[in-house]
Amino acid sequence: MIVLTGAELVLPDRIQSPGTLLLDGDRIVEVIAGTQQRSMGSVSDDYVDLHDHYIVPGFIDVHVHGVERTDSLDGPPAVGQMASRLPKYGVTAFCPTTVACAPDALRQVLTGVREMKAASSPSGSRVLSAHLESNFINPAFRGAQPEHCLRSPRARDERGATASDDDTAGAPRIVVADPAAARTQRLLAYGTGFVYVFGLGTVLAFLPAYAADRGLSPRAVGLLLGAYWVARLMGSLGAGRLSDRLGRRAGALPRRAAAGDPA
Repeated sequence: MIVLTGAELVLPDRIQSPGTLLLDGDRIVEVIAGTQQRSMGSVSDDYVDLHDHYIVPGFIDVHVHGVERTDSLDGPPAVGQMASRLPKYGVTAFCPTTVACAPDALRQVLTGVREMKAASSPSGSRVLSAHLESNFINPAFRGAQPEHCLRSPRARDERGATASDDDTAGAPRIVVADPAAARTQRLLAYGTGFVYVFGLGTVLAFLPAYAADRGLSPRAVGLLLGAYWVARLMGSLGAGRLSDRLGRRAGALPRRAAAGDPA
């Protein structure tokens, strides 16, 4: 058992001053208010007096390009070297981060991340996942990104590039949405929503006149409207479960048909 006593303990909801931590192996087994003195019955325990010190939880840094002259793009060993050097700065878990780079360099970083996640070194910071900064960046706002590694999906389409190009051979396939197609999809979605809401609004506008012509009471009109919204709610719940099982498009078709949606 290791006893860390007398420090300022930074806890999720407060700072315990002073406080004591009891450690058993790699686990915190107890947090105690105040200091603890070595007793005759615990001669095997290691006591560490930490007055005038702070004990804080380990930092989780999700954006680390490098540390102590080691960059994440220096090859597969770089990730392990970063993991071994970060604990002295209080970082116990991190995401190795890359700038825009060639596919081979990116593959080496991912290899290093995979190896470190499998190794799980107890003396180093835990590697969470890779944080990849995209190659598809406007050169005017590239910041520290190397310009020769930046790519333009629009330029590739204009020159008729294929997946067998030298600069992308063997690289992970990246699908980039066509801006024109995205705008068309948004217009269709907005148009469909407008038609649906406009149709419903038209019915509501003429409902009082229709109710008066048919001799419906206000209560009957309220029940009619309430039944519509209850049916819509229950149908949406059922369509959601169907969508989870069959996919979003297959689940949406019955719901739209039942609602009378023109889409």
